Amino acid sequence: MNAKDEDRHPRRRGLPRISKKITGRVYIYHADEPLGGDKHQARHYTGSTKYPKTAEERLDDHRDGKGAAITRAWNERGIKYRIVRDWPGNPHLENQLKLHSAKLYCPECTPNARVPKLVQQFIKREQRSKRYYARKEAALMAIRAPAKAERQKHGAEAAAGIVAAHLEAGTPLEKIRELAENATEGKPADYVEGWDRQINADLAMAKELEQRDEIERERAENAPPEERYTAALTALADRQQAETEPNPQWLPTAAELAAHPACHDPEHNELEAAG
Repeated sequence: MNAKDEDRHPRRRGLPRISKKITGRVYIYHADEPLGGDKHQARHYTGSTKYPKTAEERLDDHRDGKGAAITRAWNERGIKYRIVRDWPGNPHLENQLKLHSAKLYCPECTPNARVPKLVQQFIKREQRSKRYYARKEAALMAIRAPAKAERQKHGAEAAAGIVAAHLEAGTPLEKIRELAENATEGKPADYVEGWDRQINADLAMAKELEQRDEIERERAENAPPEERYTAALTALADRQQAETEPNPQWLPTAAELAAHPACHDPEHNELEAAG
């Protein structure tokens, strides 16, 4: 027995030490209906998850069948369950809570359900950690507060990346604008100014390019067969030249020529037959 164990209360010397490090969330589920017989019924489940996954995200996993046997049984029987407790903690805390009935901590089963002292220690530890990081963040901001132009630049750079990614994914312009308007909540005014300016400029350019492409498509569709034929040959020559440099073979193959619309034009076919 080491010195620290000797200093502990005699009744607690045999108990294992529990890590107070917060690695995630500890939660308790309450089911609408009990599972089991008259003697043994299961209406609660205590579990834990690891950051960055939240208790709500873990609940979705359980409802999808990726969880404990009891939640899978609830799913099979159509029994609904939900989170009634969500505390900071780790697997050690989860195991300690499982030594007692979860009914003691469930506010739906026990009026004025108490919060275990061990859980209170985790909550206080989390609060101290939040205060510490808040002070640290404030100190860093005081050391180097970004200038207005820099905040605007950050907003513009972020907006440019968002627009480029959505355009590449084929997202409609109106949808991109809607997403952009909802993405700056809580941001500094200068950041939002740079963001909005970049969003408007990029979407205006994308709209103009869309209109140009539409005009070009309409012109190509309404062009005479000879112009469509010449354009196809030019595009084919450019493609083959890029693929076969320095000895381009730009003439179309028989299959590519037969597939061209000009070859199916009645006037073109009559002239070919007459020739």
